[in-house]
Amino acid sequence: MAFDWSSYLEVARHLTDRADEASLWSAVSRAYYAAFGTAAQSLSADGHVVPLDGSAHEYVWSVYRAADNGPLYYIGQDGVRSRRRRRSVDYDPTVSISPLDAQKSLREAQSTVDAIHRHAAPIPREGSTESP
Repeated sequence: MAFDWSSYLEVARHLTDRADEASLWSAVSRAYYAAFGTAAQSLSADGHVVPLDGSAHEYVWSVYRAADNGPLYYIGQDGVRSRRRRRSVDYDPTVSISPLDAQKSLREAQSTVDAIHRHAAPIPREGSTESP
């Protein structure tokens, strides 16, 4: 059985409730990975060859952004924004995250996961495993 990436949303909720800085930073990261993992899993299930290294993040969100000018595009845009926030809390020790910031990240990730479940993944381009 495949891992349910959206279960990270519940972890993020618990971390947000704790409200200490380490928990808030971790909540932002878990919220991002809930959305990213759900998106990557959806693409893989529909025939995309998602890289198994750090390039997977760019690949996943690029595929969604290139798919259309509607919901799939916005899934990609939301993913890019969430990734940027996650990277700042993971790598910039000067970043300050408030409980409201963490809750916003959680809401956005939940919205992205919900949108992925509502819309079919983009169709892979024939013969392509590269970023669009």
